[in-house]
Amino acid sequence: MKSTRLSLSVGDYFLNQDIENILFARDQTQKILDEIVSVIKPGLRESEVYAFAKDIIYREYGITRSWHNPYIRFGTNTCLTYNDRAAEDILLKDDDIAFVDIGPLIGELEGDLGVTLVFGNNEKLYSLKSASEKLFAYGLEFFKSHAPTGIEMQEFISSKAREMGYISLLESTGHLIGNFSHSAIWNQGVATYTEKMQSGIWILEVQIKDPELPYAAFYENILI
Repeated sequence: MKSTRLSLSVGDYFLNQDIENILFARDQTQKILDEIVSVIKPGLRESEVYAFAKDIIYREYGITRSWHNPYIRFGTNTCLTYNDRAAEDILLKDDDIAFVDIGPLIGELEGDLGVTLVFGNNEKLYSLKSASEKLFAYGLEFFKSHAPTGIEMQEFISSKAREMGYISLLESTGHLIGNFSHSAIWNQGVATYTEKMQSGIWILEVQIKDPELPYAAFYENILI
């Protein structure tokens, strides 16, 4: 019964969202993400890029709050999820992988985007990055063609990752987006949402690990 009440609240929440404004927040977040990504290069530590990212978000763009602080993951730390704390401040190597995940508030709207970067010539790392983006595309196609529930989306992403030869690391592959704070409406993510997902208010997150390497790739964007 609790789940039904919450899902009905999500329906009301959807009706109160301005999709154009949500997309504007996404586009602004993309600009910030691109600026952060542009400075990442081998020889930097996660902490250095984290400090730069916070400076860009809070000083250059004048943002006062974020849905979450930037996640900057290099090397083996790419296997850490949003619930994990890094034990080591990793230095980015010449042949390496990294991802950036930011969640600034553009006004009262959440922007939440993430992307993976690969440096050097390791073909398996490039394949891992490409697979994270393809898996998101598969999820978006599934979303448009099947109008799935959150539970069905979670199962699809996990199954499709295995089919592609990778391991999905996320217990919940997405969450609501829109007016801050959506967590008062539905804070359990995609994995337990029993109703059909609505367009423009759900983020799909993909984090997959190579079964033979201690590295993962991450990608997220809005389902619309």
